[in-house]
Amino acid sequence: MELKIVERDQNLDVMNEYLNQGEFQSVPVAIFYTGDMKEIYHFTERPKKANDEMGEMRKLREGKTPEEARPAVDAFQKGPIWAGWRDATVKEILSELQQRV
Repeated sequence: MELKIVERDQNLDVMNEYLNQGEFQSVPVAIFYTGDMKEIYHFTERPKKANDEMGEMRKLREGKTPEEARPAVDAFQKGPIWAGWRDATVKEILSELQQRV
């Protein structure tokens, strides 16, 4: 298996091909290809579980400046909900790839 990492700002043509909701240059984007460069699947930004639970993080930021919210956001990113999102990311990607390959 070969892995290539491209930086967003130096590869806007690729980013624009995979806009989130047709308008946002979200990161990360992971694109999986066959050996002959046919796309199998692409993953954008975060798993469905995280999208469903984003309200938890938004609550931490309500009425605060980014600087004021930073300690709570940092703690959230070390906690169980964020860990569940990381786990869901891997499971979602593997499930999609298994269905397609």
